[in-house]
Amino acid sequence: MADGKFVYKDGKLQTDLITDFAYRSVHEITIKAKQIIKTYYGQAPNYSYWNGCSTGGRQGLMEALLIMMVYIYISTCNPLG
Repeated sequence: MADGKFVYKDGKLQTDLITDFAYRSVHEITIKAKQIIKTYYGQAPNYSYWNGCSTGGRQGLMEALLIMMVYIYISTCNPLG
């Protein structure tokens, strides 16, 4: 997988896979986790935090720039490395 071939299918670039890796998967799992928390505890979480470095930092930065409003606090380090 390190060679990047997973983003190609029949010689065509699968842009949905890149979007999932870039930020959508993080957003979707956050929304689903908040729904599970609300169902289990009877109320939504009061606060949501993100802490990530390297790929996690990049994903947190994308979440902050593109979607916002999901986390009250986002801490990232080395989002480009």
